[in-house]
Amino acid sequence: MPEFSAPKVVLSTEFFVTEECNGCGLCKNIAPDFFDFVDYAYYYYMSRQPVTESEVALIREAAAICTVDAICEITKPH
Repeated sequence: MPEFSAPKVVLSTEFFVTEECNGCGLCKNIAPDFFDFVDYAYYYYMSRQPVTESEVALIREAAAICTVDAICEITKPH
């Protein structure tokens, strides 16, 4: 008889940039494919979400060096 295992919960991770962004560009230097700049407002935003674990790690690295903690992560069940 096969063993029963509980279904694996898959988590979905999303990132966003808050209004605290000061436009310094450190995030763009770390992860240029994920951040774009709004000239008239002088801030960065997430131009796309990471898909792979290595991309998630890259965004987390950018968040870790953000001088104003403007890159936030939300993890929710998928």
